[in-house]
Amino acid sequence: MSFRVHATAAVLEDVVEIGEWIASRGAPEAAVRWVTGLMEALRSLRAMPERCPIAPEDAGLEQEIRHAVFGDYRVLFVVRGREVFMLHVRHGHRRGATLGELAGALEEVERAELPSDAR
Repeated sequence: MSFRVHATAAVLEDVVEIGEWIASRGAPEAAVRWVTGLMEALRSLRAMPERCPIAPEDAGLEQEIRHAVFGDYRVLFVVRGREVFMLHVRHGHRRGATLGELAGALEEVERAELPSDAR
């Protein structure tokens, strides 16, 4: 049985921002490849998202935050039943995300209407 993968508004903003940054460095084709590759990698979360490790950001929060690594970037996400919600894309060399940085995406996940079997 597969999972449904959802992108929060924060993740979409992150992807656009990173893609624009790559393109601004004179590499628009690389930006397209990066975005396409990231989306393909994230689609793989439809199968066994729990295979990805618990993220360091999980410490002290009431929910299990996991991360998937794509090149130099980490994608933070949560699993709710059969639903995967991507929260944030972050360069791996940056410090861990704070609760404040994840708050908007986590609120969006809380507002999401899930099927009764996913709650």
